Amino acid sequence: MRYLNGSLKVGLKYQQIDPGRDALEGYVDAEYAGNIDTRKSLSGFVFTLFGTTVTWKVNQQSVVALSITQAEYIALVEGVKEAI
Repeated sequence: MRYLNGSLKVGLKYQQIDPGRDALEGYVDAEYAGNIDTRKSLSGFVFTLFGTTVTWKVNQQSVVALSITQAEYIALVEGVKEAI
C-alpha cells in the first residue's frame, strides 16, 4: 500500500507525435505447432497506442491447428477479442 500511496502522481502520457500515424494499431502472429510435445501452436498479439505498447500476450492455443492458416486464424480471433 505504501507503493500505491507514494505513486499516485505517476502515470503514462500518450500523445500523438506523428499526425499520419493511426492512434491504435494491432499486430497478431502465430507459430504453427510451436510445442513439440503437444503440437499446439502459439498465438501472440500486441497493441500500440500512438506507437507505445499498451497490451500484449503470447499463449499456447487450446486446440491443435491442422494448418498454418488455421493457427493464424485462431491467433487473429484472440487478437480481435482483446481489441473489443
